[in-house]
Amino acid sequence: MSKIVETAEEQLRQTVLSALGEAVAAGELPAEPIPAFAVEVPGDRAHGDFSANAAMVSAKAFRLPPRKIAECILSHLTLDGTYFERAEAAGPGFLNFFLSPAFY
Repeated sequence: MSKIVETAEEQLRQTVLSALGEAVAAGELPAEPIPAFAVEVPGDRAHGDFSANAAMVSAKAFRLPPRKIAECILSHLTLDGTYFERAEAAGPGFLNFFLSPAFY
């Protein structure tokens, strides 16, 4: 894997963790340990350049529907200073991320 792809994955992981932390601090999500989540390249590029299952794996710990967790994450997500230009929730709670031209 190239260094730039590894950097993008790490940026994405830290950005999602930061958004989760902000949602907990705002009282929108309970203060529970955040389970390990995957950041990967989806098989179908229509689902973004990268995806994360953070909302899906956190549903049991937070005792909330994954889609609600995904929406909380998105409301606190800041992509400034990353290789990403936008993010969206999909399906039951997956997070899809799209690279900005800065990545290329």
